[in-house]
Amino acid sequence: MDLAQRLARFAPVELTAERGRLSAREQAVAEHLISAGRRIGDAYLCQIWPGNLALRERLAASPGPEDRLRLRLFELMGGPWDTMDQRFPFAVDHPRPAGAAFYPEDLTKEELTAWLEQHPADRAAFSGYFSVIRRRGAALAAVPFHEEYREHLEPAAQSLEEAARLADYPPLAEYLRLRARALLDDDYFESDCAWVALQDGPFEVVVGPYEVYDDGLFGYKASYECMVALRDVEESARFRAVVDALPTLHARLPVAPEYRGRVAGLASPIVVADTVYNSGQLTKVAIATAFVLPNDARIRTTVGTKKVMIKNVARAKFANIFYPVTLDVLTPEQAAMVTFEDYFAHVLLHEVSHALGERNILQPDGSRIPLHQTLRDLYSPIEECKADIVGLYNVLFLAGEGFFPREWRESAPATYVAGCFRMARTGGGAHARANLIGFNFLRERGAIRQDAATGRFWAEASAVGPAVEELSGTLLQIEGRGDYAAAQALVQRYAFMPPEMEQTLAQVRPDLPLDLAPTFPWAT
Repeated sequence: MDLAQRLARFAPVELTAERGRLSAREQAVAEHLISAGRRIGDAYLCQIWPGNLALRERLAASPGPEDRLRLRLFELMGGPWDTMDQRFPFAVDHPRPAGAAFYPEDLTKEELTAWLEQHPADRAAFSGYFSVIRRRGAALAAVPFHEEYREHLEPAAQSLEEAARLADYPPLAEYLRLRARALLDDDYFESDCAWVALQDGPFEVVVGPYEVYDDGLFGYKASYECMVALRDVEESARFRAVVDALPTLHARLPVAPEYRGRVAGLASPIVVADTVYNSGQLTKVAIATAFVLPNDARIRTTVGTKKVMIKNVARAKFANIFYPVTLDVLTPEQAAMVTFEDYFAHVLLHEVSHALGERNILQPDGSRIPLHQTLRDLYSPIEECKADIVGLYNVLFLAGEGFFPREWRESAPATYVAGCFRMARTGGGAHARANLIGFNFLRERGAIRQDAATGRFWAEASAVGPAVEELSGTLLQIEGRGDYAAAQALVQRYAFMPPEMEQTLAQVRPDLPLDLAPTFPWAT
């Protein structure tokens, strides 16, 4: 592919909301939040590759038309590697390091593992979310994020303080002050608790290091991200009943009680919002439709999590990508079942299901360590597969109970199958691998079938329930035990694209986008 072809894979969309909903003072708050987000985005680029900021500056200054295309791709990919094409280098001449810039580029898994075996006192700092590993002569050292990225974090914190000074809603102002402080000391506990409790006011704001997708070496290190969004009060209220169902969903997980995790703190908010600005991990393709945070197990088991649904992104993805793919890969009867409401509900239950299951893994000495440290590089695909499959398990249950339309017991499996194809087109990241695991497992159990004449697929509703229950139990047990070997076996057996899926994907119209290419008018 040339540069123009690479860009043509993404549907241009404006992600915005009505400014008139905000007072002049609130609009000034938004400007300061976006200013903070820009600096958070710069810190993120430094996490991916040390040369990113200089490369962006060179591309932006270049008058060449090809460099303008490279700059836009750079913005979508969060660096000079095409994450939708096996990390193909389109603006540099070397491959992306597996551990991004979190580790020395020449560091291997074996070397770091050996170091920790010889220096057990370093394990907590080295495997924590908020540090980078650097060489100090012949030694290795953990450097806190707030030291490594201070030149970007200090102005970001200052902008958050300015936003807090102008904010009329006291809980938002308090959160922003706490978050500004946390950026400069990496102690996010108090501000994350304040964020989960923040349920009113016009803004939904996410800022800080959260997801570990970019650390392909160990899956330890969190990437910076920012989102500034306006809340949809009516839609948020509509989904509030799901919160009340969380204890029931937890109690009926198809796994032994010791692998279900703690139910305490699960009754936490669901927020529907329209984003007006993203940066860092949240702006790169494939742009998130929803997320559940924080990831810190201490917070999840005390105050719980917040589930954020980004409706303007969801609508754009459904219209431009999801439904057109559905029409090309499912049988006509099943494609006719798929609706935006069904799709959006599955996204919701995917995020809710991230909060279910064990987060702290018991060790032989009686201590507990976070799940991502036991599953390491396999944490992201296993966790995303769990959220997908347990999410479908919960949709089927809630539809059967009348919480959702009862016909969703047939349409939800069709929506899931369409989603597998949509994600399989994106190039093999954690979410794509998660969908391949689910697709191949369900197909092996006869729950997903293919029309030999047309090559199109359908979900066999009668077989979906038992297969989803079985796979849910398997994934929850793997996580409950922190069983890396079992996770590895599951990934090796199922995380591949079968020839039949590849052949059907070849029938998808070539002009259909893989994802969105967003712009944010509020930030211009």
